[in-house]
Amino acid sequence: MTKEVEQILQDKYSFMRQSDMGTIYDEHGCQCGDGWFVLLDQTCAKIQEVYDSAGKEPDIQISQIKEKLGTLKIRYRFDWEERTCPRPEKRHSIYDKIAEIVDWAEKNPTEYAKYVAETER
Repeated sequence: MTKEVEQILQDKYSFMRQSDMGTIYDEHGCQCGDGWFVLLDQTCAKIQEVYDSAGKEPDIQISQIKEKLGTLKIRYRFDWEERTCPRPEKRHSIYDKIAEIVDWAEKNPTEYAKYVAETER
């Protein structure tokens, strides 16, 4: 993904800002094409809605975003975790919802397919 497109996500969603934590995301950004922007933006918006509804500041940390075998892969963890999510034993409903959103994004590349179809015309 180009830096300009990544910057749009970082400006919209605080949890998408790269940090100095040393993750693959921090070092390489989104390792996917710009065509994934719509799906990634929708995913981030849904995650932000979960936090807003709970009246909570985002505590999700993105570890990696990449395209693999035609799907989007999002690796993440939470501030309170010492290991990578998405399957912690002790989750709260807010974290269950976020895991569901990420699972949905990884299994539904429809928006990407729509983008590719439109740009190939």
